[in-house]
Amino acid sequence: MKRLRILLLILGIAAGLAGCKQEVILTGGKSLGVKEVYPAAGDFSLLVSTTGVWSVSSPESWIHVPGDWFRDDHAIIVAYDSNESVIGAPRFNRLGHVVVKTYDGAAADTLYIKQQGIEPYLEMDTENPVPSSGGGCFIPVRTNLTSSQSGSIVCRADADWVSNPVFAREGQGISFDAAPGSGRSCRLTMTFTDGWGLVTRAETTITQ
Repeated sequence: MKRLRILLLILGIAAGLAGCKQEVILTGGKSLGVKEVYPAAGDFSLLVSTTGVWSVSSPESWIHVPGDWFRDDHAIIVAYDSNESVIGAPRFNRLGHVVVKTYDGAAADTLYIKQQGIEPYLEMDTENPVPSSGGGCFIPVRTNLTSSQSGSIVCRADADWVSNPVFAREGQGISFDAAPGSGRSCRLTMTFTDGWGLVTRAETTITQ
């Protein structure tokens, strides 16, 4: 099996760092490691040292690499878009991939790119009462998350009289169904997992 030797030449100007740093990674077909970058758009040089023909690709639209085939040692530029937040569109940590693959498929190694974003926050009142009549309910959540992050948000209730808790798309809160009843409580938990796997969590007690 052919081996790829990847040199990450971090360009001080493009990456916003003072000075240059070189990292050498030896690999045999698995992970090339992790490269962390700032939220601002930028690029870095990737030097691939191998024998034979190879290509590089990325499944993420915010990462840009040349689509050509290369032979033997060659340096390419890996560029990445901005992950800076704008009004109405908060952007959190995200993870991307750059795959270096030999023409014969003997090695297909992945470099992981972690791009920084803003820190998420989640807050709920300690206790939220709901009517004894039950039905559809809504409780507010103080957060910078939006419906764009709904796929990474999980809401759970620890009692079966509270069902279908979801982060509401129509506003910053959680909607759920409550069965009729009284004199009981339920712990409701909301968690958000960002692209790096970091979890932000908030809890409240639903009383009836």
